[in-house]
Amino acid sequence: MDKEWLMDLTINGLIELIRTGRATPLDSVQGCLSRIKRLNKYYNAFVLVCEEEALREAERQTRELKEGKTLGVLAGVPLGVKDLEDVKGLVTTYGSLAFKDNVATQDSVQVSRLKAAGAIVG
Repeated sequence: MDKEWLMDLTINGLIELIRTGRATPLDSVQGCLSRIKRLNKYYNAFVLVCEEEALREAERQTRELKEGKTLGVLAGVPLGVKDLEDVKGLVTTYGSLAFKDNVATQDSVQVSRLKAAGAIVG
């Protein structure tokens, strides 16, 4: 079943479905990736999508939730970050050709905090 409908929810609605087990982080990321694949050709909103990494993190979170572990408040929420924020290992151009080869060596403070809260940045 297509999970893209999860992307029509508010962030609070998505968090509630994940928290109560009616959706998983994997469902959420799959729905997000489906929406990106369908619409990005029209909007070109995403320069880079780290599909494999996002799916791997979503699978890990799904497994840990099933094991009864407590995750951060944003667990399972997929988030894209602008090309103005460093994400370790990814090219961050800051919107400038001068930085076209700039690979971030660490996450920005904002990205670190989102990840610590369980957001799946990719």
